[in-house]
Amino acid sequence: MAVGSGGCSTAVVKNGASSGEGADGPGRRESVPCKSGDTTLPIEAFDINPDEATGKACNVGNLLDEGGSFAAIDWPGGGTHEIAGRAVTGCVAAEFSDGVTLSSLSMKMRPVANGCGHACTPGDDGCGSGWKLSVFAGPSLEKLDFLQVLSLTTADFFEYRIAVYERFKAKFVAICREPPPAAGDDIAIDSIYGFCR
Repeated sequence: MAVGSGGCSTAVVKNGASSGEGADGPGRRESVPCKSGDTTLPIEAFDINPDEATGKACNVGNLLDEGGSFAAIDWPGGGTHEIAGRAVTGCVAAEFSDGVTLSSLSMKMRPVANGCGHACTPGDDGCGSGWKLSVFAGPSLEKLDFLQVLSLTTADFFEYRIAVYERFKAKFVAICREPPPAAGDDIAIDSIYGFCR
């Protein structure tokens, strides 16, 4: 178990699991009301990859708090899976408080050579490439819709902020590594937070 900043305990989880151990697990926070324009932190984080061949996520509980420990998404190259009709690989998701709908989303991220045990390899489509993500949002994990492709712009941690349109009714968000190239960099995610609608 890792402890993030602010004293919130989070757990490292495996495919299909969450940062908590059920609804009242140690990684799940209580829902907090949010006024329009206020920032809001996720209450739980999830690995939403169906299997390790089509994508890996590790240390997903680290999405809940900024503080130097990061979650990562990786693709060993064994195939892809789909969300909202898009081919994706390593994916993580975050749930925000009950009654919260996001108007925008901030993600502090960077590329890394080895995020979850599958290292990039040198070459044109290897280390230094693969810096694209697909971002999804929706009212539940089952109703995620494609929001946009986001390209990382620097090798350092950087905070990327994107608008989330009202039609998404976004309580959940997912961040997935774009499939090509499997030999490229993985993505480290230090934190996710939103702004309330």
